[in-house]
Amino acid sequence: MYYLLTATFLRSRSKQFVKWLASLKSSPLQKSTSDLIKKILTNFAPDINRKAYFFFCEFCRQTGLLVSIGVPGGPVFCVSCGEASPIDSFRVNISRANRLVVLASNAELDSETKSLLLEQAVVMIVTSLEILFRKTYAIIQDSKHVIYGESILTNIYNETRNEFLNFGVTNVKFKRDMGINIKSEIGDANFRLFSSVYSKRHIIIHNASTIDNEYIDQTGCSKNMLKKRVPLTISEVENVISKLDLLLDILNPLLGISILNLIESRILISPRIKTAKAKKEKIPTP
Repeated sequence: MYYLLTATFLRSRSKQFVKWLASLKSSPLQKSTSDLIKKILTNFAPDINRKAYFFFCEFCRQTGLLVSIGVPGGPVFCVSCGEASPIDSFRVNISRANRLVVLASNAELDSETKSLLLEQAVVMIVTSLEILFRKTYAIIQDSKHVIYGESILTNIYNETRNEFLNFGVTNVKFKRDMGINIKSEIGDANFRLFSSVYSKRHIIIHNASTIDNEYIDQTGCSKNMLKKRVPLTISEVENVISKLDLLLDILNPLLGISILNLIESRILISPRIKTAKAKKEKIPTP
């Protein structure tokens, strides 16, 4: 994840973090936090054409600084392992799904092609949401339990493979393990909207877009819809896309704060580890 270095961002962090960041360029003197912030911004972003980013990869745990000169937009991929953050990856996928909806709006298209485009947009939206929740969960759990040492992110991600396929189950897991009640945050109507689109994704993938008894039981739709194609409209899919920011407003700060807390914990613990290693090296071998 990348964090744009600004005075506001740096003032929100601890002095230990600011001091450590300043040390990446040179050895920091005993200065106040405000002086250190000025030094950082002067060294890394001295003019409006330069943007400096602090980054910590959630996957390979590489840390560093990246300076962008005259490049529009912000960085997305880790410069070390090539992984994109879950939020950035999600936004790219939703942009592509939105493109499918735009294509489906073409009045010259036949109804079958429009239905196919909308169905694939739903598959992309829900699958991207599932992966976003799953990766966010794995990253936060990893950051809670492993400050230094081998990451367990991949293990957590693999073990939760089938635990985010349903929006209701996703809410239960986040509420139980992280104290986040998604339903309360977004409201009942929006919760029903996302639950419905999750059910539609399932029927599109697993039953050739054809409504079965299980779908009727889950959604409460009319039994007259049995064996008919799951209904989708352009306005419905557009409405789902327009409400995705409600979920990002929950997950983005949750993920960002978790990573920053992990970084600051690593900074505080690092000197103790070095001291412990030094003491261990001084102990004579029997």
